[in-house]
Amino acid sequence: MSGRLAALVATLLLAACTTQSATQRFTGTYALAFEMQSFTADGGDESWWATLEPQAQAELAAALPPNAGPRLGSRIRAEVEGRLSEPGHHGHLGAYPRHLTITRILSAKPEPRPISPQ
Repeated sequence: MSGRLAALVATLLLAACTTQSATQRFTGTYALAFEMQSFTADGGDESWWATLEPQAQAELAAALPPNAGPRLGSRIRAEVEGRLSEPGHHGHLGAYPRHLTITRILSAKPEPRPISPQ
């Protein structure tokens, strides 16, 4: 019986070490360009490498007007749910301090482009 108890305790300890970060809600700008996909949260001073799970990809396409993206050069204002990694080196060439895995798109619209002076 003590062998079973020890196995149970070991299993619980291992499970505690491998838990993923909790899903959080973020509002900000999702940007897509050549070798870059990032999310910058409102009020934040850094951009995170961002990837979309398949459900979030479908939700993003459905939330945007026809022919509005996402495509290279897109900047999209979005409210999302996702899991934020621990600090490290993420994304293209490890240039991002964190990785945001976007699991759901709650709202999205193309970011207005600035008017250039003539």
